[in-house]
Amino acid sequence: MSKDNEERSVRLHARRGTMTDVVAGDEPGPGVLISAGANFTLLGGKFMAAFEKKSDGYGILVIPTDTEAAGMSIGEIIRDVNALISGSGASVNQKDVEGKLKDLAEASDPGKAKTFDISKLVIRLRQLFLYYRKTGTSSTTEYAFSLEVDASDCFGTKLGIIGLDTVFFSIWNTERRAILERMRIVDIQSYLDSR
Repeated sequence: MSKDNEERSVRLHARRGTMTDVVAGDEPGPGVLISAGANFTLLGGKFMAAFEKKSDGYGILVIPTDTEAAGMSIGEIIRDVNALISGSGASVNQKDVEGKLKDLAEASDPGKAKTFDISKLVIRLRQLFLYYRKTGTSSTTEYAFSLEVDASDCFGTKLGIIGLDTVFFSIWNTERRAILERMRIVDIQSYLDSR
């Protein structure tokens, strides 16, 4: 072996270590590590789910991956539900759903149901967050869910004095700022304290 090759071989082994060095180390290996994930779309929003297994336990995480959920109209949701259950003999009748929603609109604002356009009603999953970590005998669970219904374009005419644009519902137990900001939660005390 030439001197250059010998020096290169020594540098390579020094960088990588030898089998004896790896086996003779004081620290045991980390055990089996597993990481798996999936990207998915739900109600027009893009999300990522991940599973992680380490030597001390495992974790599950579901988070949004887009900055703003596009949402889906009632017609799109019904079409997708019918595609999912096709072959089962069951289906959702769009005209029935639209009729019920128009009845609801009429009950809340008599006379407006005539101009109510269900195809413009958009449902947005603003936040879907789940974090679960199990380590030994202890576990941690954090979650956040926020749903928004956008009715801003559902009525043919808008009154300048008053109108209903969106209705939202949120439930959570996390204090992670990035998660809460996406949900656009109205924390009354924080709002008053900032004024």
